[in-house]
Amino acid sequence: MTTETSPVRSLIKNWQKTYGYLSGQFVRISSLRPENRVEIAKHLQALPEQDRYFRFGFHASDQHIHKYVDGLNFVHDHVYGIYNHQAVLVAVAHVAHMSEHYQPALSFGLGFSQRAEFGVSVLPAYRGKGYGGRLFNRAVIYARNHGISELYIHALTENSQMLHIAKKGGATLVNFGSETEAHLLLPKADLDSRMSELLAEHFGNVDYNIAHGKNWMHRLAQLPQAMAGNTKITS
Repeated sequence: MTTETSPVRSLIKNWQKTYGYLSGQFVRISSLRPENRVEIAKHLQALPEQDRYFRFGFHASDQHIHKYVDGLNFVHDHVYGIYNHQAVLVAVAHVAHMSEHYQPALSFGLGFSQRAEFGVSVLPAYRGKGYGGRLFNRAVIYARNHGISELYIHALTENSQMLHIAKKGGATLVNFGSETEAHLLLPKADLDSRMSELLAEHFGNVDYNIAHGKNWMHRLAQLPQAMAGNTKITS
């Protein structure tokens, strides 16, 4: 009987952790693109007022959300999300590269590092499924593979869910009263991290196409009736 080698077991474990293997079912974690701006905006607008406050640090109006989504840089940053079976975005994460280089404490001037900031939102109906943690794990892999040495989270101290995700992921929390920063130092990329992201990206794209394909097939099925003037095509 053939047994798996240690590197293979490690790769499978990392891939399951990164991609989001929950209760025997894969979670859709798909990279988002500029053409998904409308979906991202709809997701953020569907958040209750308190969740908008936690996500942005202030009471974000629809106008604020549109300005944020319009300003997303899909080349410089990484935006990804989880779709449900109706091709609706139920969770969105954003890894934003911080433009300035910084010098870590106690580095004694020996080089500079890059940081990226992590933000995430999950619709209330989909809480408690571990989606936030899975997206954080995906962010860690992405950051390592793109030369980022520290993942940074700035959150309101009352945002216990976000801080729980960060702490569970191994981050160090620094409290500043009403605000808290989380810092996670990252190891350099290795074969496991690169293969994990490659697999996650591949299967995420497959799921993205399946989710949107179902939506497309639904609209296609309505086409004959719409052409006859009996109904409108709905998503």
